[in-house]
Formats: sequence, C-alpha cells, structure tokens
Amino acid sequence: NVSLKEGASRGPLVTVAATDSDSGRFGSLTYSISSGNPSRAFSINSQTGEITLTRPDALNPRSPSYKLNVSAVDGGGLKSSQDAQVHISLLDSSSVPVQFQSARYDMAIRED
Repeated sequence: NVSLKEGASRGPLVTVAATDSDSGRFGSLTYSISSGNPSRAFSINSQTGEITLTRPDALNPRSPSYKLNVSAVDGGGLKSSQDAQVHISLLDSSSVPVQFQSARYDMAIRED
C-alpha cells in the first residue's frame, strides 16, 4: 500500500519484486501493469519492478484510490505469470493534518 499526497510530483513510489526458481533466461522476470491504470498516471520499469508516478496531472481527486494489477512473467518457454495488486491512495491535501516543526516552543512576552 502506498499513500500519495495530492499535488505530488513525478517520481518513484514503490518497487515490487517476484522470484522464480529457474536460472538463466528462464529465471528472468518481466513486470507490467495489466490493469487499474486507465489514465496512465503510473508506469513500471519492466526489469526492476519500480512503479513511478509519471503523470501527476492525470490523477483524479474524485477517485482517491487506485488498484494497480501488476504482472510478473518469467522468461521460460511456457511463460508462467503471476499477478499482485498494489493499492495507491491519494491523500486530499486539506485532510493532511498540520504538523509543527518542533515538539516544544519557548517564548518570552514583555510587559509594557
């Protein structure tokens, strides 16, 4: 699960990882987003599994969550595939609580 602040800029969000017990080219994996990305706001590096926000302008505040279906396909002759879901929540900037920089502040007030 990934939380993304409204107004976020382009950049990496999370990396998915799968394993295959085969070795060599049969053990190599290729990642893709198979569904849940209609606006193409997200992309995935097919070799590393890194999911990136590539089009922040395509995020819809009226759809505050995305369920990306990610597929990992092995390099074997039968092309075995497994899917996983990545949940991305878009946080409304007005619902993010205000935070102080410090836990304590000291001040002196002068009397006139």
